[in-house]
Amino acid sequence: EICAQWIKAVLKEFKFLIENNTFRRGETPKPDSEIIPAIIVYKAKITSKALLDKLKARCVARGDLQQKSAPEDTWAPCVFGRTFKLFICMAVKFLRAVKQLDFIGAFCQGKMQKRLFLRMPTEYIRHLPEQYKEYFEKPMLLNKSIYGTDFAHKVFSDDLCEWLSSNEEMPFVNSEVDPSLHIHRNGEEFVYLICYVDDCLYFGSSDEIEAKMETMLKKRFKLELQGHAHWFLGTRLYREKDGSYVVDQETYAKHVIN
Repeated sequence: EICAQWIKAVLKEFKFLIENNTFRRGETPKPDSEIIPAIIVYKAKITSKALLDKLKARCVARGDLQQKSAPEDTWAPCVFGRTFKLFICMAVKFLRAVKQLDFIGAFCQGKMQKRLFLRMPTEYIRHLPEQYKEYFEKPMLLNKSIYGTDFAHKVFSDDLCEWLSSNEEMPFVNSEVDPSLHIHRNGEEFVYLICYVDDCLYFGSSDEIEAKMETMLKKRFKLELQGHAHWFLGTRLYREKDGSYVVDQETYAKHVIN
């Protein structure tokens, strides 16, 4: 039964990659083309109460076998701890609840800037639907980035930042101190958004402006709206009735002690 659940998670990951146009069909590697293998990484996700949330399988490139990129092609910002704390304080100031969203397969949504072929793990072929098997028979050229490569975070981060700042419907500006803090203002209306890789927190001046931002993001990115935030960067968030927040790292501290 457990094995069947893991296989189901693997097939879900393959389905996402293929339907996401991660690969460019009809391309054949040249003698000097870079080809690296992919593997499956398994993870049992746990809730903030230490209960099993779900089984997750991620198809990743063997980045350790990749030709290393230059440092300027790999670095991307992640929100500072002090920015996160100030962000919570601002939400309390305006009596707004902090909400959370998660980009689905974030690193697979950025468009590739270089040619790289990926050889998919063939041991799963016997579990695959017939229409998926062609992707496992030969190396496939990446059309979008994928987890495991050293540039995946930067490709996604650049795409997200560029789109947030350039869209005409609801343009954001980046903080000069912390590039992972994005702010939209329109008169008295505002939205604050912070990102740590694919995990984001946000709040706005009203429910309407928050809904507008959610709709706008969905036009470009695949994401999951997770409602009120309870867990971020190993930190538990609990909102009191008066609008204040209790923030603690109890579970993280216990993990370190153990």
